[in-house]
Amino acid sequence: MSTKPAKKKTPYQDAASDINAVLKPDPLLDVKANESAIKAELVELLPSIKEGDDLVLSTWKTLKVLGWKETKTPVKKAVAAKGKKAKAPKEAGEPRYTRAYAIIDAIRSAKSLTHDALVKRSDELFCKKTGKDANLKQSEHVVAIMEPELAYCEFIKVEGAKITLA
Repeated sequence: MSTKPAKKKTPYQDAASDINAVLKPDPLLDVKANESAIKAELVELLPSIKEGDDLVLSTWKTLKVLGWKETKTPVKKAVAAKGKKAKAPKEAGEPRYTRAYAIIDAIRSAKSLTHDALVKRSDELFCKKTGKDANLKQSEHVVAIMEPELAYCEFIKVEGAKITLA
């Protein structure tokens, strides 16, 4: 009883699989075809692949070998080394939306909140704006830091459990 080792996928097959999963071309790329056929399909698809497409780093490397040109790096090198998905590049001059901004937005939109409601609302706003997962513990931490600072600057009034816009 002999077992044959599984055939390793080539970088072109990996790239084709990733492109099929993310971009869903019509028709899908044939990942079981021979290497030269997959290369030809990938080269044909190069003009429709955009810089912000959510492909893994190894796919971007394969596409570059095949002649895809970029205007900016699609992913930071530190993130790329881990094989994580590439993120769309940020617009120049666009400020990073932080939990602190989410707290300010939550206070402005509600006018009056309790401490717990502020934590929850700011976390919701942060998740919606950034696409990151909810993390009430982190939001609680930032609210605990910012609440006394905002009260000191007279941006908010804290009366017992109630927080209002000053």
